[in-house]
Amino acid sequence: ERGLLDRLLSWSQGGANYQVQNLAESEEQDEDGDWLGKLLATPLFGRLAPSQLQTLLARFEYLTVRAGDSVVRYGEPGEHFYVLKRGRAQVSLPAAYRDQPALVLERGDFFGEEALVSGAVRSASVIMLGDGELARLHRDDFVELVRPTLIPRISKSDLQRLDRQGQRPHLLLDVRLAAEYRLGHQPESLNLPVANLRTHADSLDRATCYVVTPEGGIRSELAVHLLNQLGFDAYLLGDEQSAAA
Repeated sequence: ERGLLDRLLSWSQGGANYQVQNLAESEEQDEDGDWLGKLLATPLFGRLAPSQLQTLLARFEYLTVRAGDSVVRYGEPGEHFYVLKRGRAQVSLPAAYRDQPALVLERGDFFGEEALVSGAVRSASVIMLGDGELARLHRDDFVELVRPTLIPRISKSDLQRLDRQGQRPHLLLDVRLAAEYRLGHQPESLNLPVANLRTHADSLDRATCYVVTPEGGIRSELAVHLLNQLGFDAYLLGDEQSAAA
C-alpha cells in the first residue's frame, strides 16, 4: 500500500539522520535565560502568527522528569513534541548507528518533531541525564498549529511567475530513491534522496529557492522541513488550492 510504503521509506531514510535543533545562539547560556523566547526565535515557530502563538502557549503541558526517565523510545509512535525547559538528556540511537557521536540535549533544545512531520515512529530514544522539566505539545495540537508552517507550499503558477521575473534562482528537487526517479520524474528536476539531504547540504546554494516535487509523498514533506531546518528556503510544490492553504 503506497501510503504505508512512503512512511516506511521516510522512517528508514530519516533514521540515520536524527538531529536535534539547538535553540541557543551561544554555547554559554544564562541558567535563568528565557527558554521560551529562544523557542519563538527559531524558524520552527518564527512563522506563527501572534494569535497562533497565544493558542500554542496555552496548550503546552509541563512535566517534571527524573534522571533515567525515558522521554521517548525508539520505535514508538510519535505522540508529542518536546522542549527541554530544564535539565539535560541524551539521545540514544539504535545499534545500527552507534558509530555516530552521542547527542546530549541541553536546556532549550527541542526534539520529536520529525516523527510528527513524517508520521513515522521515533528514530531514537531520549533519556534524562538528570532531574528536569519538559514542555510538551500533543501531536494533534502540533499538527494543527505548527506543522503547516513547517511545510510551506508554492503553487505552479507562482513558480512560473518566478521563472518569468527571473529575480531569484530556484531548483526542483525530487527526493525519492534513484530507482523511483528513473521510472519517471518532472522535467528539469534534480534527484537528491531525502536520506542524503544533510550530508549534501554543503553543496547546496543558499541563495537558491528549493522546490520539492510532491511525488515523494511524506518524504517530500519531510525534505521541505529538513531543508528549512538547515537554513535553506524550501517549499513543497502543490496545486493552487493546497498552496493557498
